[in-house]
Amino acid sequence: MEIELERNGNIDISIIVPIYNAEKYLSRCIDSIRRQSYNNYEVILINDGSTDDSEKICLAYEREDSRVRYIRQENAGVAAARNYGIKNARGKYVALLDNDDYFNYDFLKQIMVHDEQNADILLFQYINVTGEHTKKQEQVVLEKICTESLVKKGEYLQREMFCPTSEAIKQSTIVFPWGKAYRREFLLENGIHFDSRIKLCEDVYFNLKAYEHAEKVLYVHYPAYFYFQNIHSAGKGFNPKVVEMEENNIRLLDEFVNAKPRNKEYMKAYDNCLCFRYWSCCFSYFVHPQNTKKIRQITQEMKEFERRTNIRRAFKTLPKIRKSMEKKEWIFLMAVKYHFYVPMLLVARKKMKLSRG
Repeated sequence: MEIELERNGNIDISIIVPIYNAEKYLSRCIDSIRRQSYNNYEVILINDGSTDDSEKICLAYEREDSRVRYIRQENAGVAAARNYGIKNARGKYVALLDNDDYFNYDFLKQIMVHDEQNADILLFQYINVTGEHTKKQEQVVLEKICTESLVKKGEYLQREMFCPTSEAIKQSTIVFPWGKAYRREFLLENGIHFDSRIKLCEDVYFNLKAYEHAEKVLYVHYPAYFYFQNIHSAGKGFNPKVVEMEENNIRLLDEFVNAKPRNKEYMKAYDNCLCFRYWSCCFSYFVHPQNTKKIRQITQEMKEFERRTNIRRAFKTLPKIRKSMEKKEWIFLMAVKYHFYVPMLLVARKKMKLSRG
C-alpha cells in the first residue's frame, strides 16, 4: 500500500542517502528512516552508479512511499551525491545517512524538539556497531563546548577536529557529517558543500567550513545514529595514489587555515592534523608490505612529500602533542623528524607483515 505524505506545505527534514553497491544493508538503512516516530520528512536516495541490486531496492521503496525520491547518477563519488541531495532538498534541515548505517527511532523527533533553539547545526551522540556488538559513544565534553560563547565555539570545534584533547572528543562525531542535522538555508547561504577535489577525508573540509560560519551549534544528548563498522572489510589497503591525494588535501587545508589570522592554539592543533595525515599516508603507501620499492627509493619519496607539503614545520609540535596521538604514531613520526628513515621503515614494515599474518 502506498504511503502518502501528510504535509502542511512544508517538509521539515530531508534525509540524503548516497548509495553505492549497498544491496546487503540498504533495506535496514531505509527502514530505519521509515520507522521514525516523526513523519514530516523526505528521503533522497542517490544511486552513485551501483552495479548490484541497489537500484531495484530503491525503486521498490519509491513506489511504496511518496516521501522517497530516487535519483540515479553516473559514478561521481559520495561528495557529488551529497551535494546534489543538499541542492535539491526541500526540508528545513538536512541529515546525511550512509548506506550501511541507520537511525535511532527518535532521531528526527529530536531534531524538531530543538527547532526553537534556531541552531545552524545540531550535534548528536552515536552508537558504534561492530558485528553483533554495540557501544555508545559518550560525548559529554561536547555539552560543555556547545554552551560556550558563540564566537569561540566554531574555532574551538575546528581545533578539536584537528587535535582532540580528550578521549570523548576523539570518539565524537564532530568530524563527520553524519549524526547531525544542518539547517539547509545555512549551508546554501554560506556556500558550504562537499569539495569533489578532495578524495580523502572530504568530511573534514566540509565541517571545517560549517563550523567557520555557524552562529549557533547545539549539542543534543541523544544517541541518534548507528555507525556500522564492517569487521570483514579490508581496512587500510595499499593505495599508490594516496601521496598525490594527501598532497592535494593538505594544499586545500592550508588555503583554508591561512585565509584568516589564527591563534597559536589553533595552529598547534592544525600541525597535529598534518602529522596524523602524514602518518596515515606512510602506512597506506610508504611502509605498506605491498610497496615493493627499495628502502632508499621510499626514503627519497618521503623526503619529497615532506618538502612539497612543508610537513616538517608541523614536526616541531610533536613533543607538545604526545598525549593526542597513539604511541606508535608518535614514535614513528619522531624517528622521521630526526631522519631515522631506514631503521623506522624496516621496523614498521616488519610489524605490518606480522599483523597481517
